[in-house]
Amino acid sequence: MAIMSRGESQVVMPSGMKILVGTRSPIFSRGIASYLEAEAEICRVETATSAAQVLEVARRFQHDVAIVDTLLPDVDVVTLCRRLREVQPLVKIIAIGDTALDSVSLDPLRAGVDGYVLSDCDPLELVDAVRHVLRGEIVLSTAVNSIFAQRTSRLRAVGGDQRRGPALTTREAQILEVLATGKSNFAIASALGLSERTVENHIHHIFRKLSVHDRTQAIFAGVREGYLPTARARGALDRSDAVTS
Repeated sequence: MAIMSRGESQVVMPSGMKILVGTRSPIFSRGIASYLEAEAEICRVETATSAAQVLEVARRFQHDVAIVDTLLPDVDVVTLCRRLREVQPLVKIIAIGDTALDSVSLDPLRAGVDGYVLSDCDPLELVDAVRHVLRGEIVLSTAVNSIFAQRTSRLRAVGGDQRRGPALTTREAQILEVLATGKSNFAIASALGLSERTVENHIHHIFRKLSVHDRTQAIFAGVREGYLPTARARGALDRSDAVTS
């Protein structure tokens, strides 16, 4: 799982967590819920089997984490994530993708999810993903990261460099890598011996070139475009830090 390293100690989940699970399959949703309910720190898990139900439940109860299927039938995952955050602005969202290589969509990354795993992941990996996103970290499962790496390699083998926009400069790529560790603009400037204003300008150019609007999207785009090939996007950012662009 690609996350920011914080030593060897296990991440402790805060007590009283409330989780919302929405997948296409009632059995799958209930299975995830049963596993999560076994965790002592989780006090309530609601389930849904459509995007409409996810939003309905979200309007009735507050949740710390929403785990949503990327292929819910009634609305696309980007729209669902946007509407979910309109209802619950602080909720952390983990997307669950299909296991087929060509079915794993980039859409959740464009939607700015906090985590992305596949439906055949080990239950312990999903529990760990919940723990990490609650700490403000970004999580890409090992399988998801591997699929994106395979897809990028395949595209480049067929048609050369397939990056969507202008390439980042060496300095911009360096700043993106430091940004992916969760550092503030001031900390990036200190680490690289630059002024904070210079860092802000570089980040503005990075966002424009990657066609993103915040740090979370920039990190995921960096993985997608090969600037963070080992997902040093293990990155960490708390969503509150995303406003210091």
